[in-house]
Amino acid sequence: MNMKRGYVVLIVIVAVVLVLFFWIKGMYNSMVRMDEGVSSAWAQVENVYQRRADLVPNLVATVKGYAEHESSTLEAVVNARAKATQMTVDPSSLSEAEIAQFTAAHRLPMPSSGRPFSEVAAVTAAVFPAAASPVVSEVGSEVGSEVEVSAAVEPAAPGSVPLSAETSD
Repeated sequence: MNMKRGYVVLIVIVAVVLVLFFWIKGMYNSMVRMDEGVSSAWAQVENVYQRRADLVPNLVATVKGYAEHESSTLEAVVNARAKATQMTVDPSSLSEAEIAQFTAAHRLPMPSSGRPFSEVAAVTAAVFPAAASPVVSEVGSEVGSEVEVSAAVEPAAPGSVPLSAETSD
């Protein structure tokens, strides 16, 4: 019986050793699997960062190109406005009409609404009669069409917005 007892103890010890061996092997394999998962996830993160880093020079080039376009467009608009409002005065052939035209051209502001100044002045005079400036009356007295435009404009109703101006809330 003693021998049977020794075999049982040996079998139990071998079984415990085998269970421990397979458990440790399983834990090691799962840790290796998890480590590979972490490495794979970091590789994807680095890939995304590299793709973004590769796109930055393209974005910078696009913005520079657009800035150059805007710069050239602004220069063209400024030059066109300067040419459109440019008036040369020849001192040898000055007349009263040319002097009046020159002074009126330099005192009149450029309307931002894109409408002719005569229409803006006429609507302003019709809506705000007390604010009619000498410039508006000079324009009306010098150019005949200005008087016709101002006569055709009706005063705005109280609470209405003249010239279809947009309000921002």
